[in-house]
Amino acid sequence: MKQLIALLLVLFFSSGKPAEDHFTPAETQQISIATPGLFDKGNVFFIDLNTIAHKNYAFPLPVGKAKVAKNNALEITTKRGDVVKAMMPGRVRLARKNKQWGNVVVIRHDNGLETVYAHNAQNLVKPNETVEAGQSIAIVGKKDGQGRCLFLTMVNGGRINPQTIVDPKSHKLNKGVIRFEKNGQHVTVR
Repeated sequence: MKQLIALLLVLFFSSGKPAEDHFTPAETQQISIATPGLFDKGNVFFIDLNTIAHKNYAFPLPVGKAKVAKNNALEITTKRGDVVKAMMPGRVRLARKNKQWGNVVVIRHDNGLETVYAHNAQNLVKPNETVEAGQSIAIVGKKDGQGRCLFLTMVNGGRINPQTIVDPKSHKLNKGVIRFEKNGQHVTVR
Protein backbone atom coordinates (compact mmCIF):
# COMPACT_ATOMS: atom_id res chain seq x y z
CA MET A 1 0.00 0.00 0.00
CA LYS A 2 2.85 2.39 0.86
CA GLN A 3 4.41 1.70 -2.54
CA LEU A 4 1.13 2.49 -4.30
CA ILE A 5 0.79 5.76 -2.41
CA ALA A 6 4.41 6.66 -3.19
CA LEU A 7 3.86 5.88 -6.88
CA LEU A 8 0.69 7.98 -6.98
CA LEU A 9 2.52 10.88 -5.34
CA VAL A 10 5.36 10.58 -7.84
CA LEU A 11 2.91 10.60 -10.74
CA PHE A 12 0.96 13.52 -9.27
CA PHE A 13 4.00 15.68 -8.55
CA SER A 14 6.11 14.72 -11.56
CA SER A 15 6.53 17.52 -14.02
CA GLY A 16 5.33 15.21 -16.79
CA LYS A 17 6.26 17.95 -19.23
CA PRO A 18 8.03 16.45 -22.23
CA ALA A 19 11.19 17.99 -23.60
CA GLU A 20 10.32 20.92 -25.85
CA ASP A 21 10.18 20.46 -29.63
CA HIS A 22 12.13 23.68 -30.00
CA PHE A 23 14.23 25.92 -27.82
CA THR A 24 14.61 29.67 -27.48
CA PRO A 25 17.80 31.27 -28.82
CA ALA A 26 18.98 31.73 -25.21
CA GLU A 27 18.44 28.01 -24.49
CA THR A 28 20.63 27.05 -27.45
CA GLN A 29 23.45 29.38 -26.32
CA GLN A 30 23.58 29.15 -22.51
CA ILE A 31 24.67 26.00 -20.70
CA SER A 32 22.94 26.91 -17.41
CA ILE A 33 19.42 28.22 -17.99
CA ALA A 34 16.08 27.60 -16.28
CA THR A 35 13.81 25.00 -17.86
CA PRO A 36 10.54 26.69 -18.92
CA GLY A 37 7.48 25.11 -17.31
CA LEU A 38 9.43 22.71 -15.09
CA PHE A 39 7.76 23.95 -11.92
CA ASP A 40 4.40 24.97 -13.43
CA LYS A 41 2.50 22.39 -11.36
CA GLY A 42 4.11 23.40 -8.08
CA ASN A 43 7.44 23.89 -6.32
CA VAL A 44 8.19 20.16 -6.08
CA PHE A 45 8.65 17.32 -8.52
CA PHE A 46 10.07 13.81 -8.24
CA ILE A 47 12.14 11.49 -10.41
CA ASP A 48 11.70 7.81 -9.66
CA LEU A 49 14.95 6.20 -10.82
CA ASN A 50 13.39 2.77 -10.18
CA THR A 51 11.04 3.26 -13.14
CA ILE A 52 13.75 4.00 -15.71
CA ALA A 53 13.95 0.98 -17.99
CA HIS A 54 17.37 -0.56 -18.69
CA LYS A 55 17.09 0.46 -22.37
CA ASN A 56 16.59 4.10 -21.29
CA TYR A 57 19.94 4.43 -19.50
CA ALA A 58 23.55 4.32 -20.62
CA PHE A 59 26.67 5.57 -18.86
CA PRO A 60 28.21 8.33 -21.02
CA LEU A 61 31.54 6.50 -21.42
CA PRO A 62 31.19 2.82 -20.51
CA VAL A 63 34.94 2.23 -20.93
CA GLY A 64 35.94 5.36 -19.01
CA LYS A 65 37.06 5.77 -15.41
CA ALA A 66 34.85 8.26 -13.57
CA LYS A 67 35.74 10.32 -10.54
CA VAL A 68 33.87 13.08 -8.79
CA ALA A 69 35.36 16.46 -9.65
CA LYS A 70 34.79 19.77 -7.94
CA ASN A 71 31.64 21.76 -8.66
CA ASN A 72 29.26 18.79 -8.92
CA ALA A 73 30.76 17.14 -11.98
CA LEU A 74 32.10 13.76 -13.02
CA GLU A 75 35.41 13.69 -14.81
CA ILE A 76 35.55 10.60 -17.00
CA THR A 77 39.01 9.71 -18.31
CA THR A 78 39.42 7.50 -21.34
CA LYS A 79 41.21 7.44 -24.68
CA ARG A 80 40.91 10.44 -26.96
CA GLY A 81 38.59 9.49 -29.81
CA ASP A 82 36.25 7.27 -27.75
CA VAL A 83 32.55 7.88 -28.31
CA VAL A 84 30.38 9.74 -25.77
CA LYS A 85 26.87 8.31 -25.33
CA ALA A 86 23.62 10.00 -24.30
CA MET A 87 22.73 8.96 -20.74
CA MET A 88 18.94 8.97 -21.30
CA PRO A 89 16.54 9.71 -24.15
CA GLY A 90 15.91 13.39 -24.73
CA ARG A 91 16.32 16.36 -27.03
CA VAL A 92 19.59 18.17 -27.70
CA ARG A 93 19.21 21.69 -26.32
CA LEU A 94 22.72 22.92 -27.03
CA ALA A 95 25.62 21.68 -29.15
CA ARG A 96 28.36 24.23 -29.68
CA LYS A 97 31.86 25.34 -28.79
CA ASN A 98 32.35 27.06 -25.43
CA LYS A 99 35.42 29.05 -24.34
CA GLN A 100 35.72 27.23 -21.02
CA TRP A 101 34.81 23.66 -22.00
CA GLY A 102 35.42 23.34 -25.74
CA ASN A 103 32.71 21.47 -27.62
CA VAL A 104 29.69 20.92 -25.36
CA VAL A 105 26.40 19.03 -25.73
CA VAL A 106 23.42 19.60 -23.39
CA ILE A 107 20.47 17.20 -23.53
CA ARG A 108 17.10 17.95 -21.92
CA HIS A 109 15.29 14.82 -20.72
CA ASP A 110 11.54 14.41 -20.25
CA ASN A 111 11.97 13.69 -16.52
CA GLY A 112 13.30 17.21 -15.79
CA LEU A 113 17.04 16.45 -15.86
CA GLU A 114 19.56 17.94 -18.21
CA THR A 115 22.89 16.25 -18.88
CA VAL A 116 26.02 18.07 -20.02
CA TYR A 117 28.93 16.50 -21.92
CA ALA A 118 32.01 18.75 -22.30
CA HIS A 119 35.62 18.73 -23.62
CA ASN A 120 34.46 16.96 -26.78
CA ALA A 121 36.76 16.86 -29.80
CA GLN A 122 33.64 16.86 -31.97
CA ASN A 123 29.90 17.05 -31.38
CA LEU A 124 27.90 14.54 -33.44
CA VAL A 125 24.46 16.06 -32.77
CA LYS A 126 22.74 19.38 -33.37
CA PRO A 127 20.19 21.37 -31.34
CA ASN A 128 16.61 20.05 -31.45
CA GLU A 129 17.68 16.51 -32.43
CA THR A 130 16.00 13.71 -30.51
CA VAL A 131 18.45 11.19 -29.04
CA GLU A 132 18.08 7.78 -27.44
CA ALA A 133 19.96 6.42 -24.44
CA GLY A 134 23.29 5.04 -25.62
CA GLN A 135 23.26 7.00 -28.87
CA SER A 136 26.62 8.45 -29.94
CA ILE A 137 26.56 12.21 -29.38
CA ALA A 138 30.23 13.28 -29.36
CA ILE A 139 33.85 12.21 -29.73
CA VAL A 140 36.03 12.49 -26.63
CA GLY A 141 38.53 15.31 -26.72
CA LYS A 142 41.40 15.95 -24.37
CA LYS A 143 42.25 18.21 -21.50
CA ASP A 144 45.73 18.44 -20.02
CA GLY A 145 46.92 15.81 -22.52
CA GLN A 146 44.39 13.18 -21.34
CA GLY A 147 41.25 11.99 -23.11
CA ARG A 148 38.39 13.08 -20.91
CA CYS A 149 34.75 14.04 -20.77
CA LEU A 150 33.35 16.41 -18.17
CA PHE A 151 29.84 15.19 -17.30
CA LEU A 152 27.29 17.21 -15.35
CA THR A 153 23.66 16.80 -14.35
CA MET A 154 21.42 19.84 -13.98
CA VAL A 155 17.89 20.70 -12.93
CA ASN A 156 16.42 24.09 -13.86
CA GLY A 157 19.86 25.39 -14.86
CA GLY A 158 21.56 24.44 -11.59
CA ARG A 159 24.11 21.67 -11.19
CA ILE A 160 23.25 18.73 -8.99
CA ASN A 161 25.64 16.11 -7.68
CA PRO A 162 25.79 13.43 -10.41
CA GLN A 163 26.22 10.79 -7.69
CA THR A 164 22.54 11.42 -6.91
CA ILE A 165 21.78 9.77 -10.26
CA VAL A 166 24.69 7.41 -11.04
CA ASP A 167 27.39 5.47 -9.22
CA PRO A 168 30.72 6.67 -10.68
CA LYS A 169 32.52 3.39 -9.90
CA SER A 170 29.98 0.87 -11.18
CA HIS A 171 28.55 3.20 -13.86
CA LYS A 172 25.09 2.01 -12.81
CA LEU A 173 21.98 4.10 -12.36
CA ASN A 174 21.12 4.54 -8.69
CA LYS A 175 17.80 3.39 -7.25
CA GLY A 176 15.27 5.46 -5.37
CA VAL A 177 13.08 8.51 -5.72
CA ILE A 178 14.67 11.95 -5.89
CA ARG A 179 12.75 15.02 -4.71
CA PHE A 180 13.43 18.41 -6.32
CA GLU A 181 12.08 21.52 -4.61
CA LYS A 182 12.31 25.03 -6.01
CA ASN A 183 13.45 27.59 -3.43
CA GLY A 184 13.62 30.97 -5.16
CA GLN A 185 16.35 30.70 -7.80
CA HIS A 186 17.71 27.43 -6.38
CA VAL A 187 16.57 23.81 -6.40
CA THR A 188 16.99 21.62 -3.32
CA VAL A 189 17.62 17.93 -3.97
CA ARG A 190 16.63 15.21 -1.48
